[in-house]
Amino acid sequence: MAQDCHIKHRARRVIARRGDLVAVDCLDCGFVHLDPLPDPTSTAEYYRSEFWQADKPGAAATIEAELDWWHVVWGDWLHMVVELGLQGDKSLIDIGAGFGHFVEFAASRGWSAVGVEPSAEAWQYAVSRVGLGAMHRGFLEEVTAPSAH
Repeated sequence: MAQDCHIKHRARRVIARRGDLVAVDCLDCGFVHLDPLPDPTSTAEYYRSEFWQADKPGAAATIEAELDWWHVVWGDWLHMVVELGLQGDKSLIDIGAGFGHFVEFAASRGWSAVGVEPSAEAWQYAVSRVGLGAMHRGFLEEVTAPSAH
């Protein structure tokens, strides 16, 4: 079941098709998205069971083979956050953390980093890298915030 976006997409450009899926560059809302938007239940099930398993098989090995490059990218991201003065107490949450590589990298640079990942397969792999305390399984709205110290 699909749902309509709150904006009626009058000006759009189809940029990709795969099966029944159509990705559009929407000139009304400014985002690239599927049209129609999938319903939240279908989206949740997709990320829990298909994204890493079916659409990105072997991604963990690919990321690990490219870690030197990713470390440069992630280092730039963290540097940009600091340069913009947005680092606060250097805590971050990686939503859709996948295999936990960014969480691991940020922690190695002194950040208090945690990840949230809905895929059981990716979450288990991430826990083996960064530990159970740094990874939460599920979606952000399902995660309980830690209590203040």
